[in-house]
Amino acid sequence: RPRPLVQSGQLVVGRCPQCRCGLVQALPPKPPEIGHEEYSERYEAELRATKAHECWELLRIHTNELSGIKRVLDIGCGPGDFLDFAKSAGLHTAGIEISSSAASAATTKGHEVLHGSACDSGFPSGVTFDAITMWDVLEHLEYPGDALQWATRTLAPGGRLFILTPMMGSIYDRTAVALCRLTRGRFHQLLRMCWSHD
Repeated sequence: RPRPLVQSGQLVVGRCPQCRCGLVQALPPKPPEIGHEEYSERYEAELRATKAHECWELLRIHTNELSGIKRVLDIGCGPGDFLDFAKSAGLHTAGIEISSSAASAATTKGHEVLHGSACDSGFPSGVTFDAITMWDVLEHLEYPGDALQWATRTLAPGGRLFILTPMMGSIYDRTAVALCRLTRGRFHQLLRMCWSHD
């Protein structure tokens, strides 16, 4: 690689460190600047998609490839990213979401979504689900015990409840977030590993 000596606009004059001959190179054009809002939206969308995929893999693996799973309820479903995986696998999908815009987005995708909190879902009594998921929801609830009681009553016989909560502030979490930010989202593998079931 030539050692750059002078740069003028997109041209660089350099010298080979071995044979010392000169070289003029044109720099590749800079990619267009991404505004903060657009970058933030792209970053959040990538994180959401990655998390939804990892959560789907947890459900799939820990139910022996969805054995006995026909109906799934995602509490705190957001815009339905996780439910999209379930729907594409042929499952009946339902969600509960407190954000009206996110609930509307999930409903538009064809999921049965009720707007409300985890404890006052509005599902008719007797409706049950083979799997209920709470991905990063429990830590946000004022009365998590009530939500857990409701969820266990809503499980079908033999149904399974999946709960994921973050280890905020752990060394892994801090390192993963820092690496993801420093690389503008290009290095997100460690952040993906932090969404584990351990």
